[in-house]
Amino acid sequence: MWLKSIVAMLMGLLINASLMLNLTLVLPLAIDVLLLLGYVLGFLLWAGVMTWFYCCVSLRQALRPCTPVLLVSVALNVLLLLGERQ
Repeated sequence: MWLKSIVAMLMGLLINASLMLNLTLVLPLAIDVLLLLGYVLGFLLWAGVMTWFYCCVSLRQALRPCTPVLLVSVALNVLLLLGERQ
């Protein structure tokens, strides 16, 4: 149970940070709006990932849909950050 809790917390934070970075790179909004949006959506996303991990029976079953989301989001972050520099 502790392993599932720790992995859920870390995976939720990684997915949260990655998706919120995608939003800040794509949306042309003021910084205060982006911070509020990141705070509210980030907490909801993190709580959703934590709930998903607790609802699944095994750690492997919980990681199966979360890992591709994280990998796609990180790849999009890399593409956006590299495209922004050029």
